[in-house]
Amino acid sequence: MKNHLAINVRIALVPLLAVSFMSGCSSLKTTPPPAWVEHYHAAEEISKNTAEWNREAQLVLDDSKNYGGKMPPPEPMSVDQALIENALFWFPMQDRGETLTYTEALRQLGSRYQYDKQWQEAERFYRAAIALEVAAKSANPKSARDPDYSGLIDLLKLSGKTKEAVELQKMNIAKAEAQTAKYPTSPDAQEALLREKAKVAELEEKFDDAESCWKKIVDLRKDELSVENIARLKNLNSKYDGHSGAPHGMFNLDKLEALSEYYERRKNYKAQEATLAKSLALRQSIYPEHCPALASYWERLARLYERHQQYEQAEKSLYEGIRCLTSAGSLSELARIYEKDHKYDQAATTMLQSITVLENDSEKRKQSDFAKDVAWNYLSYSKLLKKAGLDAEAKVAEEKAHKLDPSLHG
Repeated sequence: MKNHLAINVRIALVPLLAVSFMSGCSSLKTTPPPAWVEHYHAAEEISKNTAEWNREAQLVLDDSKNYGGKMPPPEPMSVDQALIENALFWFPMQDRGETLTYTEALRQLGSRYQYDKQWQEAERFYRAAIALEVAAKSANPKSARDPDYSGLIDLLKLSGKTKEAVELQKMNIAKAEAQTAKYPTSPDAQEALLREKAKVAELEEKFDDAESCWKKIVDLRKDELSVENIARLKNLNSKYDGHSGAPHGMFNLDKLEALSEYYERRKNYKAQEATLAKSLALRQSIYPEHCPALASYWERLARLYERHQQYEQAEKSLYEGIRCLTSAGSLSELARIYEKDHKYDQAATTMLQSITVLENDSEKRKQSDFAKDVAWNYLSYSKLLKKAGLDAEAKVAEEKAHKLDPSLHG
């Protein structure tokens, strides 16, 4: 009875939604975009920072002068977005009505200048965005967002203005301290404060202090490591099939990732290896055996080993990852490591396995470049066979590669 009622309610809603959609279409009015929008999208279409790109970027920046120091309006909603949001008025959307803002556009353009090491221009765009956000916050302290200094801090650090970067970062510490005072028992507030302190310590090259902060962030969630919690998560994840969604995790894992990234920045290989291994062991303790979600973490550990020419450990890590999730790409990676380790027979055998997986992938077969991908793999296979001293088999593989893609060279 309940199922029939639910179905009837849904059926009854269809004409109402249709009416809402049609009325939305008829009453829809598009707002003309401010001038900066056209120039921003024109710059987006230009792949390199040419004179034309620079002209469009400067026109975006200049448009702020038309608003007397106030924030220029954001890009209006497109007709498609407006239609969808009108039709789904009843559905909760976190980003309802959101479009590209003027300060987001300035930061995107600033990042392009930064990429090309045009430090002065990049700083000008970042500072223009911050100035508008400061003014908006002053005019509307409750509703306006806090100014975002992160991009400018990174830029100042890269361009050698470390002292200025530190001073700005210390402003973030003051804000985080205020939040911690307001919510003294909140691990999120404490973590935010420790992160800001760690950033300042790194900028000032006080690396022991920075490491201490990152370790304290991990310790904030140490209650998650209780035997009871690990058993609970393992039970929840026992139903995970590896196909839909993601297994249940713990905050501690993300914090270990952040600590690992710190060690990577410091080029502390041993500490990074130990942290990645600890993170992986924790995941193994709560995920099903050979869970597909583990594959990428084994691969990450393998890349670290490879970077330091520890090929045997890299091979073992990749093999464990393949046991969790077999793909043509992961097998090809393993073949490449075997080749670096001068294990040409194993490299050739593994590359052939990679080709077999690729050829049997129904989704890959639908792609326009499928034959070219298979051809390149056969060519790689041919080279490995030659290194293994199997010249006749190598010639057959090379012929197959050129048959699949006659334009192939190499």
